[in-house]
Amino acid sequence: DKEAHYCKVLMDDIFGRENFIADICHKSRGSVSNDKIISPNHNHLLLFAKNERIIFSNKSQFGVEKSLEGFNLSDEKGEYKLVPVDGPGGAAKANPYYEFLGVSKYWRFSKERMQRMYEEGLIVKTENSLLQKYYKDKASQSKQTITTWWDDGFYTSSGTIELKQIMDKAVFSSPKPEKLLKRIIETSTQENDLILDFHLGSGTTAAVAHKMGRQYIGVEQMDYIETVAVERLKKVIAGEQGGISKSVHWQGGGSFVYVELKKYNQGFIEQIEAAQDTASLLQIWEQMKAKSFLNYNVDMKRQDEHLEEFKALSLVEQKQHLCELLDKNQLYVNLSSLEDLDFACTEEEKRLNENFYQYRTL
Repeated sequence: DKEAHYCKVLMDDIFGRENFIADICHKSRGSVSNDKIISPNHNHLLLFAKNERIIFSNKSQFGVEKSLEGFNLSDEKGEYKLVPVDGPGGAAKANPYYEFLGVSKYWRFSKERMQRMYEEGLIVKTENSLLQKYYKDKASQSKQTITTWWDDGFYTSSGTIELKQIMDKAVFSSPKPEKLLKRIIETSTQENDLILDFHLGSGTTAAVAHKMGRQYIGVEQMDYIETVAVERLKKVIAGEQGGISKSVHWQGGGSFVYVELKKYNQGFIEQIEAAQDTASLLQIWEQMKAKSFLNYNVDMKRQDEHLEEFKALSLVEQKQHLCELLDKNQLYVNLSSLEDLDFACTEEEKRLNENFYQYRTL
């Protein structure tokens, strides 16, 4: 609650306020926190479209799968059930009022369309009203509209238990449950669509996307991507049966590619962090002067003139000072620098980037 509305304003600026769809409240905990004035138990899912008008014109494909239960009647066209054909909004919703087959009501369709449906055998008269045939195959081709309140047991505590069972031990705090990501992915994508998660964390998004037949790209800068997310996806491919596996009949298979950004200034930061003494840091400084990207306002000559002051600092302060000299926008090698000899990119690295980005080096 403290940040959601600032995020909304920021996203309005990026996507355009007219492309805001909804603020979905996801009930994330069932217990009451007595140390609060009001116990918070929901998260915010801010839903935006790239173009709201396009989404609106295709809204039948936006939502969750419809229940295919209750289609217990059949004819030569297939299984169906009878649903109302009257217009529930009445005059307030501009539903047409007329008599049809002896029944006078507000109807969902115009009289002309009702006549065509009757002639096609789609309108059935009951004792007091009229109903229409709704076929199972048609229901399977569209989605059920969702609401902005998700109270379906998508608790964070469930995600913690779920991941612990999948990984055989506790490896991540407060992961999202797979059912929550299934709802999000099912609502907004089709099979083979591309899912992007810029904060991959424990890998729930990628795991669910994989099980649901979507492509995905996950980005993470913390080291646990190797020990948690990558290992989790290996288990998904092997056919693990946790999370949503049984509900989507997951049996395993597929593949993924794991790559790391080529380090540049990040490599110097890691050397600084690993240094055990001042002498090692001074050697790193010499390398930095020759090869690193320093902040634009760093005067190397002035830094060298104050080496004695630098040596007087504690080891922690020395490390902090050197890190502050580095340009943090150059932690990794940019794609545009692939051919720069200073970065010594191998032919294998060049081919990988060309394939990944569909990019041709000159």
